[in-house]
Amino acid sequence: MLPFFRKKAVPAGPHEFGAEVEIERPASEVYPLLDLADPRHAKRQLGDRVQAVPGQPGTFTLVVSELPDAVFTLVVTAEERDREYAFSCVSSVSFSRVARSHEHYLLEDMGKHGCRLILTQTIEFDGELSEDEYGMEAMMLTFAGFSALAKIKLHAEEGVEAVRAMSAAQMAGLDDFDCLN
Repeated sequence: MLPFFRKKAVPAGPHEFGAEVEIERPASEVYPLLDLADPRHAKRQLGDRVQAVPGQPGTFTLVVSELPDAVFTLVVTAEERDREYAFSCVSSVSFSRVARSHEHYLLEDMGKHGCRLILTQTIEFDGELSEDEYGMEAMMLTFAGFSALAKIKLHAEEGVEAVRAMSAAQMAGLDDFDCLN
């Protein structure tokens, strides 16, 4: 095959993905849902395990109930109360081609209308990807980002039970999709 017809490889990264949502609650009510050290953290309220790592300030482990064999190590990289929260993440189990990620949440005050939550994910893959592989990864990461923000919005506006109902509906939808194959 001639060199100019070869598919190009996509470098391992970093690659940036973003999403944002408006939330009809003040930033002071949304921030605790993001803060890993806060007992009101969204994952804690959903029954997932978030634990500080002794002797390592700003480092936490997260075990999500749906993925009990995976331990996510999260290291806080930025925190400004009611304004900004960020952390890097590495998983003990490989998910797709993601080697590490960094999630940066920015809260913008919108006055009496609540706040805007902006998520920027910076992703590094475990190596080069084909264009098709990158397209699939980008699609999954974009969906994950929007889903995460939708859950935070729902949690802030309607509470933890609404998030549980949404998650159950998503899982039922995936089960229905699997039945089509």
